[in-house]
Amino acid sequence: QPHQAIGGDFCDFIPLGNEEAFICMADVSGKGVSAAFLMATIQAHLKALIEHTNWTLESIAKHLNDKVNEMSRGDRFVTVFMAYFHYPTRMLHYLNAGHNPPVVLNGQETRFLTEGTVGIGMLKELPFVNKGQVKLSRNAMMVLYTDGVVELENEHKEEFSQERIASLIKEKSTYIENMDEMVSHIIHALDLHRGEEPYFDDTALLCCRFI
Repeated sequence: QPHQAIGGDFCDFIPLGNEEAFICMADVSGKGVSAAFLMATIQAHLKALIEHTNWTLESIAKHLNDKVNEMSRGDRFVTVFMAYFHYPTRMLHYLNAGHNPPVVLNGQETRFLTEGTVGIGMLKELPFVNKGQVKLSRNAMMVLYTDGVVELENEHKEEFSQERIASLIKEKSTYIENMDEMVSHIIHALDLHRGEEPYFDDTALLCCRFI
């Protein structure tokens, strides 16, 4: 849901043959047409890297950092979470570049995926790049979101918070049949939380179940 007519949030799920899938979410600083234009360019560049290069998560992060610096000249940055899931081993490999950490419900344990680097375009060169990984049990869930979700305030200036998302998915995980229901459940909780307060930023949600 964009804050204005168009926004700078982006998410995607890209199958990689029969054994892997690529998952990502990104958020450009700022709002409106210029943020949307930069995001569209980054989305196209990301897909080209995946389809036409022998990529790694680390190499994608470095390529995107160069691209954002080239386009924005330090005026904007992009937070990005990207991961690929290998079905046979059930390993999720991920890199979080300054993004709000996705929450994973793995069995009865919830954890936030924080390993990675700084936001894309914040610096001319990334000072470090760390890849994380986690083995996912059957029916594990992952929820990706942008800051417009967790920073949404109610009338008392209380933020919705990433901890609330973790509690919601743990509470509802055994009762929902598909991820559309989980998205609807979180949006309903957001609307109850904000009351009469408006959405102040672009919001994006992507919910995955690893069957």
